[in-house]
Amino acid sequence: MDKTFINKIQQIILKHLDNEKLSVENLAFEIGLSRSQLLRKVKASTGKTVSEFIKEIRLNEALKLLKESDYTASEISYRVGFSSPAYFNKCFHDSFGVTPGDFKAKNEKSYLFKKNDESENLESKDSILKIDKTNKIQKKSFNRKKFIVSSLLVLLIIVLSFYFYTDFTNKTTLFKKKTANKTIAVLPFKDMSSEDTQWFCDGVTDNILSKLSQINGLSVISRTSSDTYKNTNKKIHRIAKELGATYIIEGSVTKYNNKVKIITQLINAYGEHIWSKEYTDSFENIFTIQQNVAKQIAEQLQINLTLEEEKRIGHNPTDNFEALKFYQKGRLLADNSTIKDLESSIEFYKEAIKLDPNYAEAYAEIANSYYIMDDFGQINRDKINSYVEKAFAINPNTVRAYTVKAMIYREDEHWGKAKEYFEKALELNPNDAITHHYYGIFLNKSPDRDIKNYLIHIDLAQKLDPLSTPINNALITALLTHYKVNEAEEHLKKVSFSLTDISKIGNKQKIINKKCEIISLKKKDWTEAIRFYQKAIEEDPDYSFLYGELAFYYNVVLNDDKNRVKYRKKAYQLDSTKFLTAAGLYFSLVENEKFTEAARLMETKNYKSIVKERGKLFELHGSVCYYYFKKDYKKAQEILAKTLKNELYFDKIIVLAQLGKKNDVYQLLKDHNDMTNSRKAFIFALLKDKDSMYHYLDRINSVYIDSKWINGRTELDPYRKEKRYKAFLKKNYLPITHWNE
Repeated sequence: MDKTFINKIQQIILKHLDNEKLSVENLAFEIGLSRSQLLRKVKASTGKTVSEFIKEIRLNEALKLLKESDYTASEISYRVGFSSPAYFNKCFHDSFGVTPGDFKAKNEKSYLFKKNDESENLESKDSILKIDKTNKIQKKSFNRKKFIVSSLLVLLIIVLSFYFYTDFTNKTTLFKKKTANKTIAVLPFKDMSSEDTQWFCDGVTDNILSKLSQINGLSVISRTSSDTYKNTNKKIHRIAKELGATYIIEGSVTKYNNKVKIITQLINAYGEHIWSKEYTDSFENIFTIQQNVAKQIAEQLQINLTLEEEKRIGHNPTDNFEALKFYQKGRLLADNSTIKDLESSIEFYKEAIKLDPNYAEAYAEIANSYYIMDDFGQINRDKINSYVEKAFAINPNTVRAYTVKAMIYREDEHWGKAKEYFEKALELNPNDAITHHYYGIFLNKSPDRDIKNYLIHIDLAQKLDPLSTPINNALITALLTHYKVNEAEEHLKKVSFSLTDISKIGNKQKIINKKCEIISLKKKDWTEAIRFYQKAIEEDPDYSFLYGELAFYYNVVLNDDKNRVKYRKKAYQLDSTKFLTAAGLYFSLVENEKFTEAARLMETKNYKSIVKERGKLFELHGSVCYYYFKKDYKKAQEILAKTLKNELYFDKIIVLAQLGKKNDVYQLLKDHNDMTNSRKAFIFALLKDKDSMYHYLDRINSVYIDSKWINGRTELDPYRKEKRYKAFLKKNYLPITHWNE
């Protein structure tokens, strides 16, 4: 027996133990063999088929759970990968001569787990066999069972020994996903037409991918990642590995006269062709062809479509080919996410709508492009909502419209509505990487913070769009939120080939910050953060980022304004090109009433270009802060009047609080009742409502930035000597300094 090979197989089976659909193909892919090679090798090593071997390991694990856990037999059946408790009972009885329920009831602790002398072993087996007193053939079958028991004991020892020496707490166990064994990537179809019809070819690819995405039980890699392999010379097995796909679809499109020929191929992860078909039909039937491709691929993967899935696949967003052409051009541009390309994408979508006024997806994509432009300060909330509602009016099941609406609700901190719309979007398309990405961020930022599902959804997004820079950045952040620093570093190394230099630097900085946090929390002392960055600067004195972080902790931990400004200036001197470096210096100057220096900085060409790139909202926020700290609250209010209702609402609240307009403050608090505890505490500090302030201070957790952010604000100075404030500092590992004496 090839023990090394068998151990590897056992490891894979145990890793996917609860996956009832674990197949020969999945095992072969994970171990790096073809299907036929795996079948031959398992048979030669064990004398069993792969299916028999999988079942044997499932039953052994079930036996162990029956003996050592409090799970019911039915619960155990699902945990070890049986889809039916009845079938599990039958298999268990066939192998061990007793039902799981009876074995559980009798709790025979020595059964199959203790090696006694022959008489004790025989007595133990007899006691189990006597459970069924009506079994007239138990003596005749005992020798056969004794042989089975002996064989199982040897196999169990191998499994257990490997189990205890293998680390199953890595991300393979963290990121279990039932559809992982059927992950499919649709590569860009090749344009074989005599004329340039790439737009049409891309449309065919996109529509097939879109239809497959609406099938539960199938994971579909995002088009963003799949498009990376357009015109590539890479082999299928290499592409599959980079995308984490178990199946690849590739094909070609030939358009001639009023005819179209589409050739599609389904290939497994090591390059073996599973299915292929050629479709030749009139151009008008192109949508029917695409529906058939999706359905037949589902059949090949043994996925039974529900009536709802059939309906979704059969839905055509438009029957106008020219409208489709403009829509596809818009999608291609929008993927670039630059202001210029987003603006151009909107124009193409509008052309599509002129040709087909009922093109719901085009309305939704216009809203999406406007939303993405929000990052650049170009937001027009009313316009976004208008296009979303138009999409809903035409087709209430427009996925992108739900996602955009959820994002708007999230930014406005209407958490309940945001959750509702995110979940509806995922119900309609469980394979939408964008929705998983933003839903994960939502779960992390919402008041009922759910970091477990935050990580799960970000990981799902990364699996669906494995080469997306924003999603890979988000996954590293999510891993660090769970203090999985090693896994974050490993993932960064794994995906570095697909990241920009800026992303690589940003992720390395996040990892540094998390290491600092771990040390500080372990010692229950945030002054450790100052020592951490001082030491880091000694080792790398020209790294601007480190000075910025040191300045931050001098401010929020020790309220040391002098060192805050000093190190912010040093960071800016070393690297003035980064937004956070420039903004950090500006706000440190303004908050310390160095208005002349702040004004000079604002007038520099470098700072102006950074502000312009960041957008209008940041420019307004900077101006508001300038007058706020000058205590010119009326001027700050005038600037805020230029914003929309839900923009810079926190700035609006604190300005109103400083003006003594309590009723207006309470109304805005009511409108934004899901605000963070630190912000609420800050507002009540301004209103001199100490009981409310301390109520929210007590609800802040030392792990989060909130406790340190609020301690760094000068508005809290009147309370620093109070006993309750000192208790807040102690609870959150912040020091008692001269400010508190």
